[in-house]
Amino acid sequence: MEGTLFIDNLAAFNYSVAHLAIDWLVTLTGEDQTFDYFAQLTWQESWRDAFEDIFGIGVEDFYASFAAHRAEVAAPLGVIAGVALDAEGNPLPGVWLQAIAPDGRGQAWTESGEDGAFSLLVHDGEYLLEVYPTVEGDPRRAGCYAGHGRFTLRRDEAKPLDVADDGIGGLEVLVPEFATRRFGGVVRDATGRPLGGVSVSGRRIGDWAADWEVTTDAAAQFDVTALAFERFTVS
Repeated sequence: MEGTLFIDNLAAFNYSVAHLAIDWLVTLTGEDQTFDYFAQLTWQESWRDAFEDIFGIGVEDFYASFAAHRAEVAAPLGVIAGVALDAEGNPLPGVWLQAIAPDGRGQAWTESGEDGAFSLLVHDGEYLLEVYPTVEGDPRRAGCYAGHGRFTLRRDEAKPLDVADDGIGGLEVLVPEFATRRFGGVVRDATGRPLGGVSVSGRRIGDWAADWEVTTDAAAQFDVTALAFERFTVS
């Protein structure tokens, strides 16, 4: 998810709030910095570092500033807050979490901080909390929060979160350590000739379906890293 500007922990599905946040950011820092931010993301390791370098304000400070601004001009949002933990109960940074509405659409994204803490701002309603551990630098959808200190790979075991008024806090989201595996192959045409530069796509089978796409190299080979439990159809 690197390379996306997450405003007030809201991703593309919450257009109205995201637009309000961008307007507030431009008001604070100027329009040119927004373009500089995306340019700097090409070499900065962290979107948070790039944000602070370009805009001159820390991400958390901006969140606080925007929350105060939004309270003056728009209806309040609820919060889903807690901490991501590893299997030993230690805070786990770099985990992405997404609040999913009953219709299946994502409503808010965020990344756990160095202390494992996270917060998501959402409208009142019921949500599932999806968990995306980072594998080789990329978030991978793995499963869902299933209650205090619990995690599940099955959607029917996920615990719905009913957000109203001030929201929900104090969640402990367990993120197991997932084994990974690599698989790949060679793409050939009907005559057996290797085909370099062609796309190979996969669709994950199961509750937490996710697509991927890679391109074969000059030797017509492709290589994919997946969580050990994942199964795919490949085309």
